[in-house]
Amino acid sequence: MHIAFAAGGTGGHVFPALAVAAEVRR
Repeated sequence: MHIAFAAGGTGGHVFPALAVAAEVRR
């Protein structure tokens, strides 16, 4: 689900990627 959100991120995929990384580290 997080990956899908990152892939569907509009206006840059950097922010979504950071969010996913944070969730994964949790």
